[in-house]
Amino acid sequence: MAAGEEQQERGREGAYFAQQWLESTTRVSAPWIVYEAPQMTKLTLLNGKQESWDVAGYFENKTKNLFYAEIKAYTSDNQGPKYREYLTDCYSATAKAIKDGLDRQYEFMWITWHPCVLR
Repeated sequence: MAAGEEQQERGREGAYFAQQWLESTTRVSAPWIVYEAPQMTKLTLLNGKQESWDVAGYFENKTKNLFYAEIKAYTSDNQGPKYREYLTDCYSATAKAIKDGLDRQYEFMWITWHPCVLR
């Protein structure tokens, strides 16, 4: 298996593991995973581009706020650039929703098994 394929498979396994972990907390329902329901994990950014998150769902509380989770099952600790890109996408998706009059008060999560080192 090539390095890119190995990383993609680790990403897939990480997304399913995170989905199970999130649901085990009983605080969220995480029915949508990018590999099975990509249309449910996408949000539109300010530039019109659609961005996908790995897992999506909603909180099991009165408001049922939607959440979008990005999963990083990396073997390296150089996640700083990816984390900044993630923050930019979260801001852009939120700003687009507000601009369109659809502020759904999304929640975003960054889930990783490796330390994040910002550089």
